[in-house]
Amino acid sequence: NPAAQLGLQDRIGLIAVGRQADLVWTDESFKTVHGTWVGGRRVFQ
Repeated sequence: NPAAQLGLQDRIGLIAVGRQADLVWTDESFKTVHGTWVGGRRVFQ
């Protein structure tokens, strides 16, 4: 797990309340982006 190797496993590496994450929601073929979240805020819909 890259987060553990960097000593950041208490803040990143999982999708959970209180963690930091940037996410991209795509379809199964990764061709369509349904939404993007950066720093906990939705920036694309």
